[in-house]
Amino acid sequence: MSKPSAETKIFLEQVVKAFAKDKEMQNDLQSAFKRENPDYRDRIKREEMTLAQIRETPTGEIEDNFGNPVDEEYVELIDGFVDKRMLTESPELYRNHVEYRGGVIVPDVRYHLKEVERSGRNVPRRN
Repeated sequence: MSKPSAETKIFLEQVVKAFAKDKEMQNDLQSAFKRENPDYRDRIKREEMTLAQIRETPTGEIEDNFGNPVDEEYVELIDGFVDKRMLTESPELYRNHVEYRGGVIVPDVRYHLKEVERSGRNVPRRN
């Protein structure tokens, strides 16, 4: 086991910056992580709907606990909460060694530094 070199740390910082700056890649990544793992997304959506005291009927309509229909804007708000939770809690983030930080998806630097430490493979030095 060896500690990550300064070059490795600088390289990882550059990769994180490149991920954060690429708007098209961010849109693609965020869209993918929001939709990835539909079973997990459904579970999160059920939790959010329960917290909001609304439910989906067998016919697919959304109503409150008293049977009153819910505004589409409110449903969209709940979907926004689900999207945010998918970007911060999805197990797919962990599996892919990335994290949602500062509004962008970036490589999980702590994971990658631990991997370098474990493997002993640093970024080569430039002379």
